Amino acid sequence: MKYNLGKRKVLFFLLIFIISGYVFSQKTVSEKIDSKKNDSEKTEETSSWDLLLVPILEIVFKGNVEWRPDWPPDIPCDGFLISYGNTLTQVVELSNEKESFVLNRDNEGRLIEFPFFQTDKYFIVKIDYDADGMLQKMNLEPKNYASTEDNDNKTADKTEEKPMIIDFQPEFFPYSEFSPGGAFPVITVTSEDSQYFVYLFESPHFLTETWYDSDGNMLVYSKADTYVTNGAWRINSLQIHNADDIQYVDYFYDASGNITEIRLEDSVFSAFYVNRRPVYWRLSDLYNELHWDTQGLLTFVRVYEPEENQLISEYRYEYQNDVLGNWLKQSETAYIFQYGLLAANPPSGRGTWNRRIVYF
Repeated sequence: MKYNLGKRKVLFFLLIFIISGYVFSQKTVSEKIDSKKNDSEKTEETSSWDLLLVPILEIVFKGNVEWRPDWPPDIPCDGFLISYGNTLTQVVELSNEKESFVLNRDNEGRLIEFPFFQTDKYFIVKIDYDADGMLQKMNLEPKNYASTEDNDNKTADKTEEKPMIIDFQPEFFPYSEFSPGGAFPVITVTSEDSQYFVYLFESPHFLTETWYDSDGNMLVYSKADTYVTNGAWRINSLQIHNADDIQYVDYFYDASGNITEIRLEDSVFSAFYVNRRPVYWRLSDLYNELHWDTQGLLTFVRVYEPEENQLISEYRYEYQNDVLGNWLKQSETAYIFQYGLLAANPPSGRGTWNRRIVYF
């Protein structure tokens, strides 16, 4: 009887050991699954990384903000174009009731603030130079277009992405007499508690850009085919490698350096220019005819549906100008095509834009 009781105790403790081992193994499996899930979420985060420095640096070293056919349609295409007087302005502030975009230069004519537009958002770019005029620091503040349309979500939208501070090493000046070519010293990017490291490599015909997080994980790799003209470098194409796909972007220019086409995998933006001003603009599944007067002011825009060449809407403009003839206020009246006629339709209008211009 004692033997049987002792045997039962041994069996009991053996059973407890087996159950404990099973629970532990299930916990380990669960932890592994959670770990894989977290890794998957990290992969999804890295695959959505869409910030590149090279397209922004192209504008910095070019020294001017020029309209592109992939800009949002409600922003005036001549918003930063000055027709009369000193063509190099110190400040151009373009604003409406929702947004304000500032192009600002220092006393040496270098850009120190400008907007950088993307498909669904834009960045306010601010720049510091060292005593020798070399790029030293850049601040990028992301803004969402959606936040300007929905006041209830304005705060939430604008806190989705945090501002970034980019620190450059001394004498960072690609495609110049100061550049030795090859690999540049690491660029440090700080965003609140996060830190990233960016490596650029310069060859005569391309620039590569690679982002890493603080743990050494690669976030994105990009190769920009480039060419140098009139002392500035331009991007011909981008090849962007994310965690799970490759994206291609191609740029085409006319003889004056205007971007005539931007070709992505799923969309094409194109424009034709006369005297630096677009007169034809294809955006998404619509195309626009832009009409300018002899003073260089946009008078009206007609929007067509391309397949049937059907007129959809028309926008007409009136202006208030400064003493030099550059516009300070652009008022828009919208018309839509109904019953075979163009009828005024104020709700479809895109509002009034104002400009503040400071000349050197």
